[in-house]
Amino acid sequence: MKRAAIHANFPNLAPLDNLFDDWFLKEFPELKNSNISCAVGAYPKMDAYEYVDSVKLIAEIPGLSKKDLDINVERNMLTITGTRRPKSEDDGEQCCKVIWSEIKKSSFQRKIRLDDKLNSDKISAKFEDGELTIIIPKLVPDDKIKKEIEIE
Repeated sequence: MKRAAIHANFPNLAPLDNLFDDWFLKEFPELKNSNISCAVGAYPKMDAYEYVDSVKLIAEIPGLSKKDLDINVERNMLTITGTRRPKSEDDGEQCCKVIWSEIKKSSFQRKIRLDDKLNSDKISAKFEDGELTIIIPKLVPDDKIKKEIEIE
């Protein structure tokens, strides 16, 4: 449910929500002016690092393989989607009776809004040992590119 819909259905939550947002931005002011924005507490859990020339996102996604993930960007919105499938005969194992099952078998989707100072055409990603690393280069500002001016 979107925040606006929650506030419409539960108007008493809006002040509490704003209080939490104010506290969070006070404690972590660097997030207010960063090149990305995303929902805190969403899955997969992520760390974001800003470098001089790029932003690096690291997400922990244990138990999945590269084929279970999809990453795309559309209109400055980076979307990470994953599907954790239950074990089946397709996995090459003999089918058996499940005694109990605690491992979540579902899909997830995490959206991260990218700042327009990031180059969404040059994003790269690597998935290894349950850790997804996404590198998003920054755009080179026009004012740093030397331009020759023709004299008439």
